[in-house]
Amino acid sequence: VAASGPLEGVVEGPYKRQAFQAFVLTYAAHTSIHLARKAFAASHEELEDYWGFDAEFLGILDTTFMIAYGIGLIVTGQVSGYLDPVMHLSFGLAGTAVSLALFGMSALIGIKGQNYAWYLIIIILFALFQSVSIPVSVWVVSGWFSHDSHGKVFGVWSTTAIVGNLLGLATASLIAFFSAENTALLQMLLIPSFLVLVMSLLIFYFLQISPNAPAPSPAEDSVPIADALAVPWVKTYTLAFSCVRTVDVSLFFWTVLYLHESLGLSAGDAALVAMTYDGGLMIGGFFTGYITDNFGGTRSGMFAVSLILAATTALGTGYGQLVAVVAVTIFLLGINMGGPVLLMPTAVAADLGLNSRKDVTRTIVGIIDGSGSLCAALGQLAVGYASGKLGWTTVFLLLAGLLLVGSLLCLSIYMVDVDRKFELVNTDDYVSDEERVHEDTACIANTNSSGGDSGENNNETAVLISRDSDSSAEPAAGTRRRHIRHASG
Repeated sequence: VAASGPLEGVVEGPYKRQAFQAFVLTYAAHTSIHLARKAFAASHEELEDYWGFDAEFLGILDTTFMIAYGIGLIVTGQVSGYLDPVMHLSFGLAGTAVSLALFGMSALIGIKGQNYAWYLIIIILFALFQSVSIPVSVWVVSGWFSHDSHGKVFGVWSTTAIVGNLLGLATASLIAFFSAENTALLQMLLIPSFLVLVMSLLIFYFLQISPNAPAPSPAEDSVPIADALAVPWVKTYTLAFSCVRTVDVSLFFWTVLYLHESLGLSAGDAALVAMTYDGGLMIGGFFTGYITDNFGGTRSGMFAVSLILAATTALGTGYGQLVAVVAVTIFLLGINMGGPVLLMPTAVAADLGLNSRKDVTRTIVGIIDGSGSLCAALGQLAVGYASGKLGWTTVFLLLAGLLLVGSLLCLSIYMVDVDRKFELVNTDDYVSDEERVHEDTACIANTNSSGGDSGENNNETAVLISRDSDSSAEPAAGTRRRHIRHASG
């Protein structure tokens, strides 16, 4: 079932185009969500100047958003298994667009800027609708691509957040530059809303689900969160990503202020230096995925090493005195953080879903990403306190400590995985790579020949891989069990 070229791992035949289309549509949809989110964040100055919001209430809005988003991810992962994925994703995008538009048009419909309860309700809805996107999108994309290509595929797909943030900032800047002052705020919120709504319609009409994906199950058959947590390594990765996500969000919110206060950079120059972190994330995410897919490395082992290096560069950033040195350390910090930040809630979650006989991928994505967002929201309170009372050096010491904890958690996964592989290689059940390939080919041929209409079975048969050990890791030769399943279930 492997295809060569940029769509390596996609089911061949008539499905290659649909796989590429699914990748592009979900990429554009999730990018539009981050564009809208960043445009809203960029409108804070206008909200202060024209609507009378103070900095304290804006901080409450941001914290409320992150908490609601984290809870929404966990809930979405739980309920999405018995909802039609196309309808669910389209509905989430449409709700995101409508809630942001309502926020922007509040003054037009007679709701004054001091009506804080209204804005808190809208921002909660804005977060909950957005939380639909990533669990469903990861499930859709992973259904089209084989396990062996998840690292590369999601290394690229996960750049949606970075690309969306850059596009959102550019959109807000252009609107502020070309629009009249009294209309800029409305356009900053309505134009991104329109873009997200367009993506909702494109998803609804053009997104296709892999024919090998399981159909939505009845509500009574949904996978409980406890069952998803029982899948090997889900809890460990959830804790590790909570540490990583807290550091990532802290760098996102506080790096510009740190550069301004500690190194005396202007806001514009500090923003440019901070952007090197995003560039490093994109590079690190792709190469971590590529290496673990193609060279037999384990994701957990790569994450452990990357996070140790990230902790070192975080300390270098906190103790740096020269702008050039700090710019380099921030870029290296992004490279080292890229793999864990971008792949844990996507490629790793998709891999872990293969450890269960139930369709738990969306639930696992929600647990890992949602828990990380909740911890990150609470972590910002600690960062804000430490930066004001204890100094920026202490902040970066705390961030480095979190990265080391994440590294140790990933290392524990890696060590157990290595032990299991070593034990398996020394048993009589070991199967070599050549034997595995011949067995898989024979199984596919036998399944197609015994199914009646061989032409139909050729299109509907897929090799499903499951593993006894860390499913985020590329297994040693012969450690995989083979299962054949028809698309019809």
